[in-house]
Amino acid sequence: MKLILTLIFSVFFSVCFGQKQGNNSRIIRDSAEIADLKKQVALLQTGIEQSNNIVAIGASTVANQLSASNTAIAVFGIVVAVMLFISGFYITKIESRTSALEKRTAEKLLAIEAIERRIVEIQSDIQNHTPALYKEIKREETALVLERIEQNPMTGEYLVGALYATYLNDSDYQRVYKLIKEGSEGDTVFMYVELLTVFLFKSSPITFLKGDTIFYPDYADADDVNAFIELTLRNVDKPECPIARGYLIGLLGRYNVVEYIDRIIGILTVDEIKQILERIRQGTMPNRFVDKLSAALPQE
Repeated sequence: MKLILTLIFSVFFSVCFGQKQGNNSRIIRDSAEIADLKKQVALLQTGIEQSNNIVAIGASTVANQLSASNTAIAVFGIVVAVMLFISGFYITKIESRTSALEKRTAEKLLAIEAIERRIVEIQSDIQNHTPALYKEIKREETALVLERIEQNPMTGEYLVGALYATYLNDSDYQRVYKLIKEGSEGDTVFMYVELLTVFLFKSSPITFLKGDTIFYPDYADADDVNAFIELTLRNVDKPECPIARGYLIGLLGRYNVVEYIDRIIGILTVDEIKQILERIRQGTMPNRFVDKLSAALPQE
């Protein structure tokens, strides 16, 4: 019994001691694991803190970069806005200049077209109205020659020849007649007066019959004299030729009018015939056709 108790006690003690030894080993092992875990936690905390620092630094850097980027973007935006404004102003100015240039170009094109049409018209006038244009040019030349003679009558001696190659109208012939009349008022007979008289006698003899003063050219051609006699006979009683009868009487004393004497005497009145015979007796007219003139008087 004692042995059994001893054996039971021994077994119980062994079990208790063994269990105690097992618990101590587990505690030691757990403590070691806990210590190791604490080290790992510390390391993790250190890592976390470092990570937080890195993140904070990164966030700060990113914030700074974002701020700098925002500033750069703002500045860039301002620069772009200014450049856009300048570009818009420049483009507007260019468009305005382009529009003005287009308008001026259109106006010039219209002007060129008008000039071209005028050139065509002038060419047509030249082709279709050459004689009229030539006459117009000569009319301008006539006006210039007459103006120069009027300004200095002495130049008529040299310029009267140019009048033969020009076209004169009635008013031009009246200007020539005026020059002859004014040049004949003095005692000196100028050569230009005689030359102008011959010119007018040849070109427009009717001007003399419509005037108020009788002029006879001393160097007129026979054909011009005959033409003047015929003209005088046709216009002797016309009111627009008031001195035609005076010319008719004067012709008897200045020119050879043999072939016209009968026609002239037939036009003269008795008083005019008597005046002519009296002038012949006084010697102021040549002794021509006295017999025919006397025979034309009525017998008393």
